[in-house]
Amino acid sequence: MFVRVVCKSRVSRLLSLGLILFFCACDQSAESRSSAGVQFENVEVDVSSRDGGPWGKAAGDLDDDQLIDLIVGRHDDRTLTVYYGADWRKEVISSGAAFGTDIELSDVDNDGLMDIVTITDEQLLWYQAPEWLPHVIDDRTLHDIELGDLNGNGRIDVIGRNQNAFGGTEESVFIYLQQSPGNWQEESVEVGPGEGLAVGDINGDTKLDIVVNGVWFENRGHGIWTSNEYGASWKWPNTVVALGDLNGDAYRDILLVPSELEGQHHRVSWFENPLGSEGPWTEHTIIPDVEAVIHSAAIGDVDLDGDNDVFLAEMHQGQNPDLVAVYLNHNAGNHWEALEIDRNGSHGAFLVDVDIDGDLDIFGANWGGDSQNIELWLNQSCPKYKESWVRHVIDEDRPGPEAPFVGVADIDNDGRPDILTGGFWYKNQHYGRSDWTRNQFGPDQPDFVTTMDLGRDGKIDVLVLVDSGEQREFRWLINNGSGEFLPKDTEIKASGDFLQGVTTLPGTDQRWVIALSWHSPGIGVELIQQSGLDGGDWMLSKISGISQDEALSRGDIDGDGDVDLLLGTIWLRNDGKSWMDIEIDGNTSPPDRNVLADINGDGELDAVVGFEAISKVGDLVWYRGPGKSAQEWSKTLIGRVVGPMSVGVDDIDGDGDMDVVVGEHNLDHPSESALWYFENLDGVGMKWLQHLVYRGDEHHDGAVVVDIDDDGDLDIVSIGWGHSRVLLYENRNPRCP
Repeated sequence: MFVRVVCKSRVSRLLSLGLILFFCACDQSAESRSSAGVQFENVEVDVSSRDGGPWGKAAGDLDDDQLIDLIVGRHDDRTLTVYYGADWRKEVISSGAAFGTDIELSDVDNDGLMDIVTITDEQLLWYQAPEWLPHVIDDRTLHDIELGDLNGNGRIDVIGRNQNAFGGTEESVFIYLQQSPGNWQEESVEVGPGEGLAVGDINGDTKLDIVVNGVWFENRGHGIWTSNEYGASWKWPNTVVALGDLNGDAYRDILLVPSELEGQHHRVSWFENPLGSEGPWTEHTIIPDVEAVIHSAAIGDVDLDGDNDVFLAEMHQGQNPDLVAVYLNHNAGNHWEALEIDRNGSHGAFLVDVDIDGDLDIFGANWGGDSQNIELWLNQSCPKYKESWVRHVIDEDRPGPEAPFVGVADIDNDGRPDILTGGFWYKNQHYGRSDWTRNQFGPDQPDFVTTMDLGRDGKIDVLVLVDSGEQREFRWLINNGSGEFLPKDTEIKASGDFLQGVTTLPGTDQRWVIALSWHSPGIGVELIQQSGLDGGDWMLSKISGISQDEALSRGDIDGDGDVDLLLGTIWLRNDGKSWMDIEIDGNTSPPDRNVLADINGDGELDAVVGFEAISKVGDLVWYRGPGKSAQEWSKTLIGRVVGPMSVGVDDIDGDGDMDVVVGEHNLDHPSESALWYFENLDGVGMKWLQHLVYRGDEHHDGAVVVDIDDDGDLDIVSIGWGHSRVLLYENRNPRCP
């Protein structure tokens, strides 16, 4: 690997564009700078000369080592090559085909491994991991491809378009719907001449739409695509199309960039989404005049200031210099600051967090010319994640039997969250890092169940299970505000061996309702309902004979104003009077943990489910919820780990979307058991990157996500079944300005 330092000043021809430019002087610091604090370091992964023709590029974790790999398809020397991160070891995985301009990665066959979809001069192919067996999707020449689940059946579809600038005559977008693994149904949509293609939800209905130059096609379902003009003033046919929210209103806007031909000129503009309505789109010009040789365009938050910026790169055949540049977004897309990264150009370059340090880097290469080096520009705005999770043992040997739950609540009203599990609560004395004090709930070894402010007096009370002779029963521990408790019996007996699911529901007249799911089969879902307001007078009832004997999650799944219950792959629909069990997925192994959360950012609840797999590999998936539209649930694989039986969901990396934490229940090999978090890379739950938090602790019903040390990031509290440790994993991932 050869590292070359880049530090460039702004070029004079950009001064005519009306952009505010900042200059940097070259020094020996190995960085390119702007006054905004954005810094890039150039890394040449593979130095070549005039050979090869690296047309296609992609990046992703192909070998499941939690590192980003680089994929290059060369047209001239007809090879498909992987550079494995982070030492960029080179491996040719296929040869003999003239690879084209686009490569995409996804789990095509739903086996948990990342596959490669690409084009050659004559075919659309996908390469099946891990042997990289090629499969032909179609014998057709294409220029642009995108992947996505267009019909909500949980399988990846392929969308493709050719170009017309060099003799192509097709004026359609071709859609390949995957009916079953490797079985593709072809459809097409007429779009007119040109090049450029993007796929994303434009109108906020959760369906993926198709966007080309000047027109977007609404996905109405059942193969119906409705044409909508958004760029009446945009007449340039050959474009790069990129999607992203540029004004902060949570709707995807459209970026158009002229891509062909050299010597011709047009503008770079973004089109403001009218909030998903049929209203007019507003064009905003970023660069009023530019040579039409920009074949790289992307939208992302490069400077980590909370809004999305624009990345562009010119191809080598344009008038020199050939800029690689970022346009920093100010004032909701109304003002742009140009930051030059390089002057040697790039083709098919894009933004990706290559070094997994929380900021966006650039990956690209010229498709021809004197320099066809495989290059990275590493964003130095944010320190790299290194030893970013610190493990703390809160209790090395908690007394008592196995604990089914761990919770977090401020028991002593000191403003710091404490930890509750088994028969104890642990006082958080110094915001989570040390000196946790174990406090016993009572002498009869009660077992922590859940917390709530029973008397609505600002003091957190605790529900426990205690042994009362022949059978265990529920008891309330009424908190005096400092962590000392007055016990109150409920006279409600335990129905099963131990609890697996518990959640609170809204009741009437300020009375509490608690839903229960037992490990024992055949009990169903029960409710404990409060009839008095003094902590006593509780009633037990059954709302469903159906229970999957595991976790419970609450939320308004169907958007009707009532709180529903998720059991795993079944949910109980609450109509205000009764509960109806509805199957989500009947073709799975038994589910274990589940969480309701908005994974794809559409404002509706989805289901994250980890399946029962003790000491063996199991699936971690999410199901897109039906919402008010009452659509069917659709499944997407997040990843496969050993025993995904501890699950938490929250925004771990602080980028505004939901990530997933999972702890492994590996009783056979506890020293190999790991705690992971899966980063929601694209914000809509279709691309996930797996990060190791810690290896060496077995987990069961743990992985609670909470900011335990009040430092603005999310930490993880967990327990296991095969050990008696109480554990905290402190998040020291940097929050960059």
